[in-house]
Amino acid sequence: MKYLILILCSALISFSSYAEDFEAWTVKCPVGKPCVITQMVMKQQGDAADVIAGISYFDHSEQPILKIRISAKADPKKGIGLKIDEQKPLHLPITNCDKKLCEVNVVADKKLIEDLQSSQVMSVAYIVKSSQQQTAFPVILNGFQQAYRSIQ
Repeated sequence: MKYLILILCSALISFSSYAEDFEAWTVKCPVGKPCVITQMVMKQQGDAADVIAGISYFDHSEQPILKIRISAKADPKKGIGLKIDEQKPLHLPITNCDKKLCEVNVVADKKLIEDLQSSQVMSVAYIVKSSQQQTAFPVILNGFQQAYRSIQ
């Protein structure tokens, strides 16, 4: 019986995943899948806080991806604006929208990864479809470099 418990515990440990926080970022490495670095962007409204966006870096070996998830209220025809510190702003197409959210998938090339590691803030902006007003939010990059290094 003692050996059966040890075998079961060993099996469960080998199927667990790794997770660690690095300031504003969380690294999750599920067994058998690529590691993901994520940050949830929250907006405080009185005593409540709402999630307004999710930022994820997927460490696919052939092609790392930066995934930005925003409100489904975004105008998919307008895309998003992305600016990292004082770098040149980027205009990116919205990849997909459904009733819950819109998503932007960007190939994370070497320059983008370097910018994410060495910068302080990434600003994301989009147009709300119903009002045609711009909304923007900051993504704090503190901790991204340590999170990225932890999965290399």
